[in-house]
Amino acid sequence: MKNDCNLPEIRDLTAVPSEELNRRTLAAMEEAGQRKTKKKILPVRRIAVCAALFCAALVLMGAGVRIYEYLTFVPGMGVVTAKQEEVFTLITTVQAGSDRIEAASMIPAEDREHKGMWEVTVLTNRDVPHNFFENPDCMPKMTLYGMDNEPYTLTCTGGSVVGARYTGYAVIDPDAEIHNYTLEWSGADCTLSMKSMENSVWANYAYPVSDGLTVIAFPLAENSRYLVFDVILDPQSENMEYWATHCESIRYNSGIVSVTDTEGNAYNVFGQSGHSVSIPESEREYGVNNLISYKMEYILTMDEPLASDIATIDLTDITVIFDMLEDDARYLVEIPALDEIVPAEDLPNGGLFCDRYGICFAFDDMTTRIDELNNTYDILFRRNSAVEFDFEENVQYVQVLLGWIEPERVASAERWDYRGGGQSSERGNTSVDIEYSMPFHGAGDLKNKGLDLTFGDEVLMRLNSISLTIDGDWHIDFTAEKAD
Repeated sequence: MKNDCNLPEIRDLTAVPSEELNRRTLAAMEEAGQRKTKKKILPVRRIAVCAALFCAALVLMGAGVRIYEYLTFVPGMGVVTAKQEEVFTLITTVQAGSDRIEAASMIPAEDREHKGMWEVTVLTNRDVPHNFFENPDCMPKMTLYGMDNEPYTLTCTGGSVVGARYTGYAVIDPDAEIHNYTLEWSGADCTLSMKSMENSVWANYAYPVSDGLTVIAFPLAENSRYLVFDVILDPQSENMEYWATHCESIRYNSGIVSVTDTEGNAYNVFGQSGHSVSIPESEREYGVNNLISYKMEYILTMDEPLASDIATIDLTDITVIFDMLEDDARYLVEIPALDEIVPAEDLPNGGLFCDRYGICFAFDDMTTRIDELNNTYDILFRRNSAVEFDFEENVQYVQVLLGWIEPERVASAERWDYRGGGQSSERGNTSVDIEYSMPFHGAGDLKNKGLDLTFGDEVLMRLNSISLTIDGDWHIDFTAEKAD
């Protein structure tokens, strides 16, 4: 399926979507509904293509037509949309003794064992000890009091992007006027004030699009120091679409992020964390996530909690990382003797390694050396020029990573069996040597680390990962008028 959706900036709340955009969006929604009925799980590499539906819906939402009405963060699932009666989330962070509850959600359980109950997830800021899985009792017990004040145990299942994560099941009254629940944890009693998605404040903002990247960001809860961060990629060029649809996964790194609140306070964002999320089939009912089986759940950390309501979030650049590429660019070479230099003209293709879909670079020479620090032999490829790139998107610089493997293992190996090779940074680099290295056993007289190869053996390299840093203007203004 070719993605030919060229999306405009979506800040104008009075804009009227074109008939063609309406037609394509509604057709995509109908197709998505059919896929949902069949319970078909799409391959990971189709994430970028499927995202066109969500991006188009965001355009209509910005124009005052809310197709996806209820948008929030659900711990363990990331940014989701849902029917208003099916998700409850934490209104504000809660102090529990010396610890804090940073986020919480309640969604209806769909498995037979817990039918009629709600799956509860609570994120805390408490660190999980290294020995947790050997000794799960090292974490304090958590008890939630649900409907009719009935106690339900929530169990720590490990760490999350902000701290310890607790999960369990409880019976609640979804029709209750007030959703306050007592929670016992860490020697303290506290109250979780939950809100229905009907009252979500993040649902109908026109989240910005630049260079085919839609950025969604908002606080986990009131008074939180954490922002949920998500990116939807809609490739604008054939080159970008090729890499987006020929990889196992896509990750995103935020560049400089600026945050202000309604009192004019500015906040520094000093960290981004994320982890992979495998969305269970029972949870794919919730909006966008029914289109994918894998995503990343990202959290941005501010230097302090918000003192008042959030006003704006600004991002200036985003790095898109295409991992585990499904590309046939391979390079078979013989490992030279120690300190022997193989010039470009004696390498395959005259040193040219990759020249396809907007990415071009070549090696100047190849050699081997002893890594004194690690006491190993290293295969070493060098070049004295930055990667050449050609994308319609505003790509500012590129980094590439290589994978290495013994040739006899190629037929049976999976992509993750390829060892990742080291390299120096390429940001702004135009004249300093770029090095790609990989340790190997060599003569066996040094530390046996890396590939089980020696001088004269062949080694195979492939393109493993590409990182594209895109400069843009992603401005989210929560003080602007929302759509009707």
